[in-house]
This record gives sequence, structure tokens and C-alpha cells, in this order.
Amino acid sequence: MHILRLPALGETMEMGTIIAWYKAEGEEVAVGDALYEVENEKSAIVVEAMGAGTLARIVAPVSTEVRVGAAVAVMAEVGSTPTPAQIAELLSGEAVAGAPAAPVPAPAPRPERKDPGPKERIRAMPKARALAKSLGVDLAGVQGTGRAGIITPDDVEAAAADEGPSGPQVRERRPLRGYPRAMAAAMARNWTEIPHFSQTVSVWAGPLLIRLAARRSEGMEVSLNDLMVAAVAEACREVPEVNAALDGRSVIVYDEVNLAVGVDTSHGLAAPVVHGADRMGLEELAGEIRRLADAARRRKLTFEDVAGATITTSNLGPRGVDFGTPIISLNTAATIYFGTIEERPMVVDGQVVAGPTFYVSGAFDHRVVDGATGARFLRALGAVLESE
Repeated sequence: MHILRLPALGETMEMGTIIAWYKAEGEEVAVGDALYEVENEKSAIVVEAMGAGTLARIVAPVSTEVRVGAAVAVMAEVGSTPTPAQIAELLSGEAVAGAPAAPVPAPAPRPERKDPGPKERIRAMPKARALAKSLGVDLAGVQGTGRAGIITPDDVEAAAADEGPSGPQVRERRPLRGYPRAMAAAMARNWTEIPHFSQTVSVWAGPLLIRLAARRSEGMEVSLNDLMVAAVAEACREVPEVNAALDGRSVIVYDEVNLAVGVDTSHGLAAPVVHGADRMGLEELAGEIRRLADAARRRKLTFEDVAGATITTSNLGPRGVDFGTPIISLNTAATIYFGTIEERPMVVDGQVVAGPTFYVSGAFDHRVVDGATGARFLRALGAVLESE
């Protein structure tokens, strides 16, 4: 009998939320069986069994937020049925971060403010204390809804909303949990830790549209986004300094192009990774992007599908966005953003004419990429996109 712990399903993952269990307590599990599904800052990932056994106890039920390394279940030998006492002994001293010990009852009416007195200690999470200090909330008047009545950050926010001046009427309050919460934390960290700078170039789309039509006439199932992603992979071979990252006091220049491709899903933006994109032909690349996009929308991405990115692409052109300044992902040095293709004024042989153009923006980590290198990369990318 042994404890199953939440693995790190990404280089920056610290927490995950259990969103489904595929095995029930007492059910036998074979190697490779889907055990449970966990949501992190990038996507929802199915965790498979690494060994055979019997699922003796689910420690982290659905909706539990778990820290990496914390217990999620107890696995017994095939055919064995451990007693509750044996399971309890194995789990003694274990804690599941963020897991509710029991359903939390509806909060009681808030008590009148009182002075806790010099010997009475208010039980509050450290983050709740810091938040209360920044919002000017007196913890003595806050009713805790956490374990054993401990005050949580949500309690402080609710108190601040009750005590604050009246403002616009609120339609709804959406708790930031699971994937959205992890994504918010990752984006805040990336924005504050990485010194960004952005550059934008205008690209003539005529050759790209001609190539798209030619490939489709050949029976190839390919999209504009596939051609753009392929162009980024080719440009990385010409300017490899952009396909890099900062590692402590060293700059790592990667030897392969693993392209994270933004995918819009009903549960948020996912960024699955096309591994070895620079070594793929266009048809193979397009097929892999389709597979990853489908898996992202069905919440079927694996750890391998989201790990190891060396550069990121984002394309909101189909949404009608002209250009943007994206946020760089950790362990990469660049995110490339494609805008919508539209008829715009352009100069040809000294004459102003209308032609299809689009903007390509690059956000770069200034610790790794300087302005000249970013410009060389965008020029190389533009040349690939405009090639006949």
C-alpha cells in the first residue's frame, strides 16, 4: 500500500485542481489506466496509473485544490482490501493543500464588531492578514469560513465589499479557482519577472494566401495559422538566439523548436506544444496542430502535450484583432502574435494601392534578446511569410 501524490505537470506548476476521477474506491487499476484529471495553469491533464493496484482511498475528491507533491489517493496491492485504520495510519501526518475537510456550511450572520482583547488571538491565514491590512479591514469583525473558522482571503474580500462605499451594482461574483486562478498567477508572475519589449512589422499577405490556395488545391488540409506557425519555426533556424531562455546566469539557446500554439477553448486559453516543429513538413505540422487543438478542447492534453515549449505563437487574426503585445511564457524568450489579414493601403512601384496585409508582433525577454536581435528575427519571419 502506498500514497499517490500529485506530480508536477509543468515546469511552473505549483497547484492543481482535481476536476474528475475515472476510477472509484475499491476498483482495480491497470498500468496506463486513466486515474484522474487535474487542471493547472495551462490546461486540464489526465493522469494515468504508473502501476497496477486497487484504488483504496480517494484523498482529494473533485474540486479539491492540491499542492504538487501532496497526497491525492491511496493505492493498495491488487486484490487486497486495507482497513480504514491501516489507511488512516498511512495517511497520518499527510495534508492535502486546499482540500476542504468537510462541506463548509453557509456562513453565519456576521457578528457585531468586538475587541478581541489582549489574550484572544484572531485565527486568519497569512494571506488574509496581509490582504486585510492593505484593504483596511478589521479582522475582529470578520467571520471565518475556513477550517475551524479560520479567516480566508475570500472572507476579507467579502468584508471589504460589505464595509466599503457603495459602487456599481454587481451582476455576479465569479470565484477565481482552478485553471483561471492558476493562469492569473502565472501571467502575473511572467509579467512582473520578465522585462518585456515588443516590436511590430507589417507583412504583405499576398504570397501567403497564394501558397494557402495552392496547398489546398493539392488536397492538403492546412490553414493560414499552420503556415504562420511553420514560418516561425523556419525563422527560429535563421535567428536561433530568439529560441532561447534565461537559466540563472546563463542563456540557453535551444537545439529544437518546440512551438506552443494558443488554442481557444470553452474553459480558457490552452497552449499545447508542437515538439520539433522545425523538423516537420507542413502536412505533418498541420496534423499535429489539429490533434493538439482537439485534445485541448476535449480536456485530453497529456503532460507531454504541454511541456517543453521554447517559443510561443498566438493568432487572434480570425477574431478581428489587428495587433497586440503578448505576455511571454516562463522558460521562453519570445511570444509571436499574428493579427488579422485585411485590405490596407500599400505602396507598389511608387503607387498607393490596396493590398492584403497583416501585422506580426513579437514580445521578447530583454534579458535574453536585444532590440537588434528581435528586429532580425521579425525581418526573417516576414521574409518567410512573403516568400513566393
